Amino acid sequence: MDTKNTTEILDVIGTLALAIKEAREDGSIDYWDAPKFLKLLPAAHKAIDGMNLVVQEVKDLDLQETQDLTAKLVEVMTALLDAVLTE
Repeated sequence: MDTKNTTEILDVIGTLALAIKEAREDGSIDYWDAPKFLKLLPAAHKAIDGMNLVVQEVKDLDLQETQDLTAKLVEVMTALLDAVLTE
């Protein structure tokens, strides 16, 4: 089994981080920033379609897949923390 569906979930988080960062560029997030969050829709649609397979994928990881997902998770969480915590 591959990690396609798990990666798609992480991509949604990465897309959210980017939208938050772009929305905060002017110092606040308000309704004018809504279009920035529309980027989430295509990513979320793909992720939701395969969400039921994530547990199976994670149970079946080999070493390379574990390393790849760990790197992706660190990348996405770093971006999210940067978007949320950066002033």
